[in-house]
Amino acid sequence: MLFRGIHTANGGTGSRKGQWKVSLPGKAVLVLTAMLLIVGCNATMGKYSSGTREQTLHQAVLDYNKFIRWQEWEKASAFLLPEDKTSFKQTLQEVEEDFRITEYDVRHTEIGDQIKSAEVSVLFRYYWLPSILERKLRVTQKWAWSEEHNRWIVDTPLDFIKTEIAAREPRQVL
Repeated sequence: MLFRGIHTANGGTGSRKGQWKVSLPGKAVLVLTAMLLIVGCNATMGKYSSGTREQTLHQAVLDYNKFIRWQEWEKASAFLLPEDKTSFKQTLQEVEEDFRITEYDVRHTEIGDQIKSAEVSVLFRYYWLPSILERKLRVTQKWAWSEEHNRWIVDTPLDFIKTEIAAREPRQVL
């Protein structure tokens, strides 16, 4: 049994609320559970800052583009500087009803000197409602290593979407 009531002098169990004694096996289970939670959280949070910079760049690029693909704006905004997050999410929320990315493919990554910057070529397939015509667009994302945040930051988060918004004719609402 993981928890037991506190035993009183007469052999019964204590009846006051909050009085519980954790058995030795129960303590082991609690400690193991706490350790697994800590390791699991660290593995998730640290995957963009642990390992080589090339490895963390690769993981950051894949996850960022996956989050954009599936319209997970909050998760995608984790790859931006804090001061850019609000406008980023606002822009994406404005187009999320009409704009759909159907696929992305990371084509090429060129890492700069001292592994502090990178240019990543990504091919997006997308469409704008009400049209179902799928289009392709090759985008160059600029990434920079942030010493302050100890992770990769995307410098050009919405360039291609902003360009598409500007070129697009306004949708007629009936």
